[in-house]
Amino acid sequence: MILKNYKTCGLEEWINARYIHSGIRTPGDLDPESVAQLFGADLVMYLGPSFADWREGGYSVIFLDRRLSDDERRAVFFHELCHPIRHVGKQMELPQLFAELQEIQAGLFQLYAAMPIYMIEGFTEHLEEAHAVQLLALEFRLPAELVERRLQQIAARLRKSEEEAEMAKDLPAIPATQIIAHSPETLKLLNKLLWLSAQKGRRVNRGK
Repeated sequence: MILKNYKTCGLEEWINARYIHSGIRTPGDLDPESVAQLFGADLVMYLGPSFADWREGGYSVIFLDRRLSDDERRAVFFHELCHPIRHVGKQMELPQLFAELQEIQAGLFQLYAAMPIYMIEGFTEHLEEAHAVQLLALEFRLPAELVERRLQQIAARLRKSEEEAEMAKDLPAIPATQIIAHSPETLKLLNKLLWLSAQKGRRVNRGK
């Protein structure tokens, strides 16, 4: 697996920059308490289902179920961390489709934050080996299922890059289109606009 052809997205680049600037460079540095502090969130261990509670411009608290195994808690943490960083509104109060969209976004955030591509590059020589998933699961202290999903996502993006490169060979030379990578703050604003739009639609429907 040749990672040099892997293209990061805007969110991924933002997470990587925050990590590197804060000295988070190896899997051993991905301690949930340190990462939570980096993003301005408190971490609470308790007996109950894991969830995030936050107020825009105010507190952010991530509650983790202490009954989970260590690797399961880490996986859940990186999922729940997305909500206070990128989302608005309480999921229980959101339209179903909008809540599902937020869960999809949290799933992608989880992959990028739990296994940054610049850390995976340190294991490039092992990625084609049969035990690659087990090795990375041990190094990143994550469930094998999450590691496998991250590797599949990387492989899919690499295939897409290869297909685009092949297509480009048959096209005339044209100026490259500048792609604007939205920051998490911009994406959060877009999420808020979508949420307000959804709320407005619900009020209109109730009035009929």
